Amino acid sequence: MLKKVFVLKNKDIIYENFDGEMVVVNLEQGIYYSLNKTASVIWALIVKQYTVEDIVKNINKKCNIINIENIISDFINELIIENLIIESNKTQQADVSILNLEMDSFTKPAFQKFDDMQELLMLDVIHDVDESGWPSGKPMEKKHD
Repeated sequence: MLKKVFVLKNKDIIYENFDGEMVVVNLEQGIYYSLNKTASVIWALIVKQYTVEDIVKNINKKCNIINIENIISDFINELIIENLIIESNKTQQADVSILNLEMDSFTKPAFQKFDDMQELLMLDVIHDVDESGWPSGKPMEKKHD
């Protein structure tokens, strides 16, 4: 996995950094994620298309963590499972030796997953409108317990 580069799965994945907390939204599925500080740094490097190896090396230079390769690889696998990123056929060529990471400490990269706004996020405000022009989504299927 070290030589791999990953990219966003599709154009329906959007993200924004709010004071060190990355929020990632999958508009297609109506799910959003809040990434912790370490996960936010990793995400930022992924979207800049750094190799996993470069991500590992640079975080390890900054924090010197045992087993960092496995920790980062596991997190990247979680992002793949959540359909947020996919493997790219590109190879990153930029000089990352001077990469300045904004990390003061390392915590295990993690995210919280939210679906409480799923119906709203999945609205097609161009097409799903009532007679008065207000968005009206399709009825959500009930989840079976």
